[in-house]
Amino acid sequence: MAKRTIISCSRLVVKEILEISILPYMLPVTAVLVIISFLLLLSVVTGGLADGFDLDFDAEVEADGSGGIFDGFLHFVNADKVPTMLVLAFFSVFLWMAGIALTALFNPHYDNWIGIGLLVGGFIVSVLCTRFAVMPFIPLFRYLKQGEDNGVKIEGHRGTVKSIELTEEFGQVEIIGPDGPVLLNAKLTEGSAPLKRGDDVVVIERSEDGKFCFVAHIEI
Repeated sequence: MAKRTIISCSRLVVKEILEISILPYMLPVTAVLVIISFLLLLSVVTGGLADGFDLDFDAEVEADGSGGIFDGFLHFVNADKVPTMLVLAFFSVFLWMAGIALTALFNPHYDNWIGIGLLVGGFIVSVLCTRFAVMPFIPLFRYLKQGEDNGVKIEGHRGTVKSIELTEEFGQVEIIGPDGPVLLNAKLTEGSAPLKRGDDVVVIERSEDGKFCFVAHIEI
C-alpha cells in the first residue's frame, strides 16, 4: 500500500512538473534548457569542454559582448574563467528549477503575469547560484590553460582560423606545436579585413598581457 502511494505521488509530481514546463512563460526556459543540454553534450562528444564547438561559441560571445553590461554579466558569472557553454548549462538548469519551484509554491493557478514576475526573481537567484556553482571549476580550467602552447615561441608560426570569424576584435586560430594542435585567442592587425574559418594566417606577436596573439592573413 505504501509503495503504491509513493508511486502515485511520484507520478503526480512528474505530471505537475511537465505541466509547468510547458506553460507560456516557462516554455522558452524549457526550450533553452533542452538546446543548451544538447549543445553541451555535443561539445563533450566532439572533444570536451575545452575544445571544439564550445570554444568557437565563446569566441563569438566575447566578440559580440566586449564591453558594456553583457560583458559585466559574463564576468560576474565567471564566463571569462570557464567555458561559456558550462556557465550557460548551469544557468539554464537553475532558472528552470527556480521557475518550476516558484510556480508550484506561489502560482498554483498558473497565472502568466504572476509567473513572469516569479521568473524575474528566479533569474536573479539563478545568476547568483551560477556564479558560485562554477567557482570550483575555475582552478581546473586555469590549470588546463597554463602552458596550452607549452612554452613554444609562437611568433612566425602559420595557422588556420578556427572561429567562425576572425576580426580585429576577437577570433581563434590553431597552430601546430610540438605536442600537436594548439588553439590560441587571436586578433587581426589593425586595418585588416575579417577572415573566415579555414583561412591561413601567420602569428606576428603575442599581446603584452599574453591573453591573445596578433596574426595576419597569408596566401598559400
